[in-house]
Amino acid sequence: MKRMLGILSLAAACLPVCAQYLPNNTFANWKTACGDTYQTSSGVGKITRPGIEPASWNGSNVKQKVLGVYGSSSDLVTKGNTTAYGYIVKLTNIYVSKMGIGSNAPAFINFGTPWVYAVVPVANSDGGVYGGMELPSASYQPDAIKGEFKRAATTGEKAHIISYFWQGTYTSTVAGDISFDDVDRTVFNDDRTGSAAGTLIAKCDYAFTSTANEDWETIEVPINYLATPTTGQALKMNVIISSADYWTRSNIKKNSLLEVKSVNLVYWHALSDLKWNGTTLSGFNESTTNYSVNDFYDASKVNYTVKGRMAKATKSYNAATGKLTITVNNSVSGSTNYTIQFLTEKTYTGTLGVGNGSTYGKGATFSAKLLAESETKRSLKFENITLENAAGKQGIGTLYVPNVTVNGTSVTGTYSGTFSAGSNAAISSWQGSAWGTQQCNVSLTLSASNSITGTITCPKLKMVFANSQTLNQTSNVTLSAGTYNVTINRTFAQGWNTLCLPFSMTPAEIGAKAAQEFSSVSEGKTLNFAAVSQMQANVPYLVFFENATTSPFYYCGTTQEPSAKGVTHSGITFSGNFAADKSMQGFYGVVTGTDGHQRILLGSAGATLPAMAAFFSSTQPLANMSLRMEGENMTDIEAIQTTENEAQTDVYTLQGTRIQPATKGARLPKGIYIINGKKVIVK
Repeated sequence: MKRMLGILSLAAACLPVCAQYLPNNTFANWKTACGDTYQTSSGVGKITRPGIEPASWNGSNVKQKVLGVYGSSSDLVTKGNTTAYGYIVKLTNIYVSKMGIGSNAPAFINFGTPWVYAVVPVANSDGGVYGGMELPSASYQPDAIKGEFKRAATTGEKAHIISYFWQGTYTSTVAGDISFDDVDRTVFNDDRTGSAAGTLIAKCDYAFTSTANEDWETIEVPINYLATPTTGQALKMNVIISSADYWTRSNIKKNSLLEVKSVNLVYWHALSDLKWNGTTLSGFNESTTNYSVNDFYDASKVNYTVKGRMAKATKSYNAATGKLTITVNNSVSGSTNYTIQFLTEKTYTGTLGVGNGSTYGKGATFSAKLLAESETKRSLKFENITLENAAGKQGIGTLYVPNVTVNGTSVTGTYSGTFSAGSNAAISSWQGSAWGTQQCNVSLTLSASNSITGTITCPKLKMVFANSQTLNQTSNVTLSAGTYNVTINRTFAQGWNTLCLPFSMTPAEIGAKAAQEFSSVSEGKTLNFAAVSQMQANVPYLVFFENATTSPFYYCGTTQEPSAKGVTHSGITFSGNFAADKSMQGFYGVVTGTDGHQRILLGSAGATLPAMAAFFSSTQPLANMSLRMEGENMTDIEAIQTTENEAQTDVYTLQGTRIQPATKGARLPKGIYIINGKKVIVK
């Protein structure tokens, strides 16, 4: 440092620091200071004129007046107007004319040790000195100096806020007077002695020409730490507030004024950044302490940066409320609590189709809940599950699946799920209330847009969250392979019907009493069918309905791309169909005649087949062949015919009595008959 004028105060103030503040930081208390006696080489100059300065601080007033170098009674440091807590300090540079000095004197106040007490400068300190006031303990490592200042840019000179912090040893002794040459006022006899050794730990130096709008401005100057303090050893501190360009004597301007209302040491206890999943929270500011995140708490996704050299942060999460509290504490200055409100549950919406083991319901919008029941525990809850189809709305209930594992957006695995009654008062009874706990296979995807897709399969319940599809017998069936909630608009006559679907179902699930597959041809005369409990995708079947039905039925689950298969035995093929209004000319289909009887009939010009049905084809006519169904009383299809007229033929009882229906189309009474040489059962 270029020492200023060599006429600074020799009196030191060594007072304790209270909490995070400098003593007398608002300048409520002032003192009168006279200082030590000076003499010149001729013995002249022992002139003592007292001045004032803030208590606990040193000022540039007193010692310069002792030398009697002022051309007037003006002071460098004066007491300004009162504030709510103290007084304003006014620092004014003054021109010194007496005794040949002829230069401007800097106005400043300093806290710690006056700079002239520095016997040896700290290495590489850029002006730092030994001496100063020792802070209470090693925990006192301030982050900034903060004060209220006002300065007008009348002279263009820089004001300075300066501080140095160091560790080490220092001794200084003043023996006798400092003597000055009468002519050039240089020191010719300095009896001061002392020694010092230490390390510069931190410093700050902030220069400014004027304050905002030349009015009061709060200025906070961060302290730059250059070294790590020795553990357990307290720092020593010096602070200077100067109206002058402190480092360059030639730049000092007369009448430069700096007003100071308060000066504090600041010990931060804040966050300078707060991130969720790698992104700073929207609207983050260190002074804003409450935030919310539209997600579940995950400790690995919360990151933050602590602001404060001695500040420490701790986290506390309350699973019941979903609130995370981050407490930033500084043992010197206090603490700040930041809170983030997380979700305790998330609602995901999808189209849900339900099956209860015997039938499916149509897909409908449904909301599922994912619960956060602890920091890591996640559970699924499906409330008021219902199944709605042609039979009406059935109450399933509520399914709770605890302790599921969420990997990113997926929930998969087998979990123990518990069924209970639902809470919808409009449903009079709930099936699930009697089901209890079941092992359920879960395969769900929970998207960032809060939609849900996938399946849950339990012994008594199948739940499918998927897009809806509608298949009509009057339209070509086109469908990509995937998982869907499907509505099937297909009518069925009483008795036997053909059916082919792009997904697997049981007869009960479509409301049929039985289903049979084409299994063989025996002796070239009989088409044999075998009963099945499961109908496979894209395979043709004969299905039996006890009553005609025109209501849609439903399916929820995996579908294949429609690709109808054919089953061939002895040159006869039974084929599925996904085309609307397929021409049946030259093909055989199941029809109900005008007499109410069912038979397999060769299609003529204009005859068509709906989508999701099946037909027979052969390389040779099938007339006079019979069908054999597996199971008792399963042959209601009378015969395979080439024309409708073949229905009017001789009919015999088992005893050989010939029976001729009274009118064309009349239906035979219940019984067993021989028609065209084949046994036929009429129910």
